[in-house]
Amino acid sequence: MNRRTQAEFWLERLNQAWEAVIPLGKLETYEDQETLRVEGCRFFHLLLEGNIDMVSLSGTGKEWTLFQAGPLCLINDIPAITGIDNHVRYICCGQVRTVRFESRLLRDTSFFRSYPDLARNLLTTVLHKMEFFLSYAIEQQESSGLERLCRLLVQLTGGRQGCFSIGMGQKECGLHIGMHPASFSRLVTGLRRQGILGAFTRHRLEILDADRLLQIAGGMSGTDLAPGKKKRQKRKVLSCRKVCP
Repeated sequence: MNRRTQAEFWLERLNQAWEAVIPLGKLETYEDQETLRVEGCRFFHLLLEGNIDMVSLSGTGKEWTLFQAGPLCLINDIPAITGIDNHVRYICCGQVRTVRFESRLLRDTSFFRSYPDLARNLLTTVLHKMEFFLSYAIEQQESSGLERLCRLLVQLTGGRQGCFSIGMGQKECGLHIGMHPASFSRLVTGLRRQGILGAFTRHRLEILDADRLLQIAGGMSGTDLAPGKKKRQKRKVLSCRKVCP
């Protein structure tokens, strides 16, 4: 299967304490590329041997690996706690052995009274994962915003290098792509530091490195701005005039 396999996050031995309750679950063995049985929120697993890829769909519909887990990590624990299906798949990398538990175990107060250390361990694990997911979401939003900004600049300039008069300030450009002015300004500052962008005012937009701008914009080029596309976007933002070589 064609998917991005470089994991963003690696987990290992976070839940070794759960070895104490192996008898409460069911031992299972999976072969390479098999999917763990979780049935949405019904089950969670303690991984004993092998590695697991947490596979999701990207915004473009391609599968990608958010994290990879090694031995003694809980799998599907957050959905089991919340009762909310995260719509991901857990793919085995090589042969895998797990202990499968019913999610109702995590809602059993008598279980945690008997094993208070596991309650603390589970809370620490969930906080650790949520901290990563939050950081990753913020990073992805920043990356998405940067790409939108660079695509706008490519549209304004036809992917060319030089100085242009665009008739709009940064605030108006930010609004055009649905971005808060402070976020827009921060990204512009980043492009300046990288030597991609110079002046950016209503009357002067300076592109210093058009190749790098195109790369960040996702491979757009001046030829991508076909006449048909311009017709569908009859906005002032797409009109610019080069004012210096």
